[in-house]
Amino acid sequence: MTRHVSVVLAGGGSAGHVTPLLATADALRRLAPDTVVTALGTSRGLEASLVPARGYPLELVPRVRVPRKPSTEWLAMPTRLRSAVKAAGAVLDRVRADAVVGFGGYVSAPAYLAAHRRRIPIVVHEANPRAGLANRLGARYAASVVVATEGTTGLRFMDLKDREALGNYRVKIYG
Repeated sequence: MTRHVSVVLAGGGSAGHVTPLLATADALRRLAPDTVVTALGTSRGLEASLVPARGYPLELVPRVRVPRKPSTEWLAMPTRLRSAVKAAGAVLDRVRADAVVGFGGYVSAPAYLAAHRRRIPIVVHEANPRAGLANRLGARYAASVVVATEGTTGLRFMDLKDREALGNYRVKIYG
C-alpha cells in the first residue's frame, strides 16, 4: 500500500489568507486527487467556518498575536508561541506532512517553525505587496516563495531569484 502525499496548508484570520488557501486546496484536489490536504487554522478566524464548509479538515492551533508595540503582552508571547508550535507540530506528525504551505496570518508562524524543526519543506505564499511578519519568518526557511506582486517588500533578507518559483492561480510569479 502506497502512502499518499500529505500537504498542510496554514493560514487564516482574514479572507486575504483563507481565499488563497482554499484555492490551493481545490487545485491540489483537482490536480492530485490522492493528496491528503489538511488545513491549519484558529478557532476565531474565517477559516473556522469556510474551510470545513469547503470539505477540508481543519486542525486548530492556538492564536498567537505578536504585539506591534512594547507591552506586557510581550511577556506572554514566548509561552504562547511555544504552545502553538507544539500544537502545529503535533498536527504535522499526525498527518505525516510532506510539505507545509503557508499563507500568512496568526497560524503560519507556528506552522513554519514546527515544519522547520522537522525538516519538512515549506512554501510561502505572499499575496500582499508588503509581506507580513509570519511570511517574513517563513521565507527564511522556505524551499519556495510565491509572490503575487512584482516588487513585494518585506523579504529584503533573501533574494527571490535564488528560490524556486511555483505557479499560482491567475497570478504572475516574479523573482
